[in-house]
Amino acid sequence: MKIAKKYAFVTLSFLLTISLYASNLPTKNITKITVQDTEFTYQYTINYDSQNRIIKIVPDHSEIFGITRIEYGTNTFRISKGDIFVSCSLNEHGYIE
Repeated sequence: MKIAKKYAFVTLSFLLTISLYASNLPTKNITKITVQDTEFTYQYTINYDSQNRIIKIVPDHSEIFGITRIEYGTNTFRISKGDIFVSCSLNEHGYIE
């Protein structure tokens, strides 16, 4: 289970990075991701807002793994999963401070 959480965290971090830095590029949104472990396969559905930013990531067993939500401010964003929240500020270049 720890390996699956690491894969999910890396995948979600990658998607968030793409969402934050690719706003001026032509859009091809990824709507499904499959993460395969040696024992298990996990699937995630990605939802976007009108600005093509990731706002929700739903795993195939959301009742077990929970749904990740992302909210954006002017120079901030917040990731939440259940009652856990992580907030970050962005500098003038769009990098996390």
